Amino acid sequence: MHIVLLPGMDGTGDLFAPFLRALPEGVVTTVVRYPRNEELWWAELLRIVEGAIPVGEDFCLVAESFSGPLAIELAAGQPAGLKALVLCTSFCSNPLRWGLRWLTRLARPRLFKCRMPRGFVRRFLLGPGAASELTDWARSVMASVAPGVTASRARLIHSVDASPALARVTVPVLYMEGRGDRVVGSRGWDQVQAALPTAQHAILDGPHLLLQRLPSESAERIMQFLADSAALKS
Repeated sequence: MHIVLLPGMDGTGDLFAPFLRALPEGVVTTVVRYPRNEELWWAELLRIVEGAIPVGEDFCLVAESFSGPLAIELAAGQPAGLKALVLCTSFCSNPLRWGLRWLTRLARPRLFKCRMPRGFVRRFLLGPGAASELTDWARSVMASVAPGVTASRARLIHSVDASPALARVTVPVLYMEGRGDRVVGSRGWDQVQAALPTAQHAILDGPHLLLQRLPSESAERIMQFLADSAALKS
């Protein structure tokens, strides 16, 4: 199985490094990367994802957070070779609580000019107790993206709704939730379950950035899902 990885809001793909190291030997991967200095709309980002799809191979989409709606739209089109979809701490529509959703619409570059404080990254993204090396590395990766690009992606989240597309997805779907996720929480799963009742659900005892904080556990759960999905189809 070829795994195509779609990144979170940073879009760099660099944050997949711990997860890639945790995958079993022999697993083929493609990491999709969005521009660090170019503001793009959903349709333009989707074209980048479409360009990364392997031709003539079976593949699985693994989408982290921000990229969930893109993976859903792609999967709804039933591209040749797609066998499964994994949504990791992701969402169909704006995942913030109702009283906070307006924040995404007002996101501006000045909010992202400074590197995220360590305390913020640990509390909301990597969870309490995250190693300093992991925390500082994640902060550095996120700071490598132009503030205007990060703000633009935050605004894209404000009005997105991939629920109708998810209802058209026919391949097996796994939603991975972090028990300590302070960004999306259980709201992402609620959205997915409402749109696609057949979706599977896995809860890991980790934060929003599950693939970074719990790479081995995440890799094991995804590989088991792919093995079970293949067995069901055989």
